[in-house]
Amino acid sequence: KDYLNGKQRELAKKQLVRQKNIQKLLDQKAQQSHTISEILMQIDHAQTNKEVLATFQTGVTTLKQLQSETPIEEVEDVMLSIQEVLTDQEEIDNAISYSIPSQGDEDELEEELKNLMLEEEMEKEKGTTEKIVLEEPSAKKAEQKGDKTE
Repeated sequence: KDYLNGKQRELAKKQLVRQKNIQKLLDQKAQQSHTISEILMQIDHAQTNKEVLATFQTGVTTLKQLQSETPIEEVEDVMLSIQEVLTDQEEIDNAISYSIPSQGDEDELEEELKNLMLEEEMEKEKGTTEKIVLEEPSAKKAEQKGDKTE
């Protein structure tokens, strides 16, 4: 701007070219820096992948070794033994938890039994009453037929 004010157009033009070249170099350097950062991240990522793979390999080797030391038949036998022991324990728990009914329980059971017997007796009486009611009209019809034939 100073050059333009001083009417030095040629110098102003050169200064603009110089600034554009510097800006271009700065942009290139920024791009190169970004590329370098990306490469470093990729190197770090690759190193991490390598470590993870090595850990996986160690894990597989260790598991195979431990599995070879523990045959499947032995595992199945142990699991079956555990199931048997747990079943036995459940039976023991059930036997221990059995309680002898108290007199109060006996009284309640006796009362419930009486109620059931009363209900059953009432059901029988109701069925007999219905039978009688149903038979009476038939009997009257039979009497009426007998009266007509006489």
